[in-house]
Amino acid sequence: MAALAAFGAGAWLWSEGKEPAPPLALVDIRGVEHSLEQYRGKVVVVNFWATWCPPCVEELPSLENAWKRYRQQGLVVLAVSGEESDVVTSFLERLPSDITFPVLIDHDMKVGNRWQIRGLPTTVVVDRSGHLHWRAEGQLDFSASKVDEMLLALLDD
Repeated sequence: MAALAAFGAGAWLWSEGKEPAPPLALVDIRGVEHSLEQYRGKVVVVNFWATWCPPCVEELPSLENAWKRYRQQGLVVLAVSGEESDVVTSFLERLPSDITFPVLIDHDMKVGNRWQIRGLPTTVVVDRSGHLHWRAEGQLDFSASKVDEMLLALLDD
């Protein structure tokens, strides 16, 4: 129970690098295409979220901090929203602090469906070889020591 409290209310599912990550190729809010394949060799945090989801919005600052802390070590953060680009852009412009990682748009939720997203927020971590490593459904605190340890373990591989 203490471990779950450290992560927030989310449920953790482990894959431990045995299952390849589903394809992901989307355009960000600036019109730049991102694909999971282009980040092979890096640890990729894929965060499915929405502007109307309070837990999603609450976890954005800690996700931004993790991105800033570890991007030089090979961490990539991709946030995926099923909303329209203009809605997401307008929302991000109103936040008190900048989100600097790519925010991708999945209008038709094809990627979300392929990744079996059932609720928001959902975070999936892909290891350097392109395999699913772990998944959390529900809000995370990316500054929690346990989350930090898990990211560092993958980054140190």
